Amino acid sequence: MNVRFARARRNLGVVGRSALVTTPSRVLMSASLLGCGGRLATDLPLPAPPPTPIIEDTSPRPPSCQARGPGLSDCGPNKENCCASLIVPGGDFYRSYDRVSGYLATNNSHPATVSAFRLDKYEITVGRFRRFVGAVLDGWLPEAGSGKHTHLNGGQGLTDTGSPSSSYEAGWDVSLSSGLATTAAAWDDNLSHGSYADIPSTWKSPFGDDERLPICSITWFEAYAFCIWDGGFLPTEAEWNFAAAGGSEQRVYPWSVPAMSDVIDCSYANYLGKPNDLGKSCTGWRLQDVGLDSPRGDGKWGHSDLAGNVSEWNLDSGVEYVTPCSDCAPACRGSCAVRGGSAESDMPLAGWRDDAAADSRLGAGTGPIGARCARSP
Repeated sequence: MNVRFARARRNLGVVGRSALVTTPSRVLMSASLLGCGGRLATDLPLPAPPPTPIIEDTSPRPPSCQARGPGLSDCGPNKENCCASLIVPGGDFYRSYDRVSGYLATNNSHPATVSAFRLDKYEITVGRFRRFVGAVLDGWLPEAGSGKHTHLNGGQGLTDTGSPSSSYEAGWDVSLSSGLATTAAAWDDNLSHGSYADIPSTWKSPFGDDERLPICSITWFEAYAFCIWDGGFLPTEAEWNFAAAGGSEQRVYPWSVPAMSDVIDCSYANYLGKPNDLGKSCTGWRLQDVGLDSPRGDGKWGHSDLAGNVSEWNLDSGVEYVTPCSDCAPACRGSCAVRGGSAESDMPLAGWRDDAAADSRLGAGTGPIGARCARSP
């Protein structure tokens, strides 16, 4: 087996296993999930639900998009604001559960409740991150306690289920600021790393032609600090998973309609979609501009690239799920949750989850790691 396939399959857990799902009218048997072109075998196609209205973003432009230019104001097929942030209404669902894929997906013992929030439509671009680096070099640093979900619990934020007393979200610890480089040369060196599969870094210095690509090879500290500077916060794993799964629809992939459909090919996402071509990704071991597969690969609420391209840092620790969970997140204490799969994943499922050390830039199983920000509703 190709080494890259072996690694991707190891991270996904059980792969290629059929799952039996009973409905009131019939029994549906899923096809083995084989990556490109996999389809759900059913006796009759399920009717598609009506399209979900997308609530457009009318909020002021955050700092990373206040100027116009590549990777700032020209993302997606409509060349729109790269900081567009769309509402996710919140609700109840089961984490990492889709009833089909054979990952954690047949285990519905991890319920969670998520309050409404905004999630950025696009992954953080190189162009946006470049403005953040400039701000840090000019002396900006996150304030103590910043980056919290201040719209929750009277401003106290999330419930920290990783603390002994289940206290509230602490926000940024100023000791983390030592993880932010202080010179342009150090930033250039830090961001120049490619992935284990030789996907090159998207960062170029000086300014290059890749400003619409997602920033990759960033640490959790850098992702968290960026979102704070940009007026938001990192999404929790439950929030991110809720958006990717279409909430209580429990989608297999973010675009899955009906929810149990496992249809995927390179028109939906940049993933390990060419198994007969030396295990290459859809773009031949390259990342692609954010939103390039939009709207075909978008999630229920209009978010792009929730599957493939780059994996994405989440706020919380990558520990075993804590139940019950209502706007909860165990604080990242060394190893942090990563979601979405990347161009190195053969099945970037909505329920895919991994973790990586907070100071790592390259996850052995995650592929290149980037991020997207969440915001108060």
